[in-house]
Amino acid sequence: MEALVFADRIGNELLPLTKDIPVPLLPVNGKPLIEHTFDDLAEAEVHSIMLAVDGHRAEVIEQQLGRGDRWGLDLQYVRTRNGETPTQLARRVAGRLPEKFLAMRGDVYRSGSIRNFRSAANNVLATQVMAQINGRCAQLCLCRQRDLHLELLSWDPSRQATRSNWRTVEVGNAEFSQLFDTTEFYLANIDGLNRRVAELNVAANQTGRDYFAAPDTRLRARVVRDGPVLIGARCEIAGDARLVGPIVLGDDVSVGEGAFLHACVVLPGTRIPAGISLHNAVVTREMAIGIGGNVICRFADALENPADRNAASVA
Repeated sequence: MEALVFADRIGNELLPLTKDIPVPLLPVNGKPLIEHTFDDLAEAEVHSIMLAVDGHRAEVIEQQLGRGDRWGLDLQYVRTRNGETPTQLARRVAGRLPEKFLAMRGDVYRSGSIRNFRSAANNVLATQVMAQINGRCAQLCLCRQRDLHLELLSWDPSRQATRSNWRTVEVGNAEFSQLFDTTEFYLANIDGLNRRVAELNVAANQTGRDYFAAPDTRLRARVVRDGPVLIGARCEIAGDARLVGPIVLGDDVSVGEGAFLHACVVLPGTRIPAGISLHNAVVTREMAIGIGGNVICRFADALENPADRNAASVA
């Protein structure tokens, strides 16, 4: 089976997280958002993918993902045009689609759903079958003809059509979040963290640990005071820094001397200043953002005025 995957969100609702990182490449639990969809597709034995990406950031996405070899997928790209809806794009590429295919958003967080959905949807006699997770539209559907309305896959809620004409299948043991804002991004990282750390430790033959650090990261065990903590590649963490889980550090993060982090999600390439204290925050290269989207501190201010470092601490 083939799949049409929409990954063309502009991401204004997730600023400043998407200032430098396209939505499909935002890290969730240590890997780009789109990879969660790819892993699900590979597990469901769906290997031929047409990936719709926003034309303005297409080159960055295509360069990082390549042709899908890492996931055992065959990736073909199509660039969406300004204002083009999922229905319009599907009709434009209809000649490249089979009569029966999966269609979905790949720039939302969805885990553990495609294989079970595909199995259940095959038993439903309808031209369009939509997945639900916990009663919510999971923006994943089975299509049995090419010329269909796919507005339920629109990122813009104002364009989403009613579900009245769709047959639905509830998918159990699955997770779904549309990542509407920075708080949902934070929660998507934190909620699945225990499982992700356990999976990585099992794969690395490391048991009994509530943290995982990539092999090329410099870390003293005493830095981690409580888990779960997930630390990406090429990170440098001062020996007197303290990490209290849940914590997710992206690749190429540095944590300065005496810094204290609790319940934080840190984007790749971020430099945490020495002596700063951060709680319950999404941390970018420039600032820390609290739950609810408020800016806790800007690192330029903290570096210029050490007194501002304590102001970054919130419960």
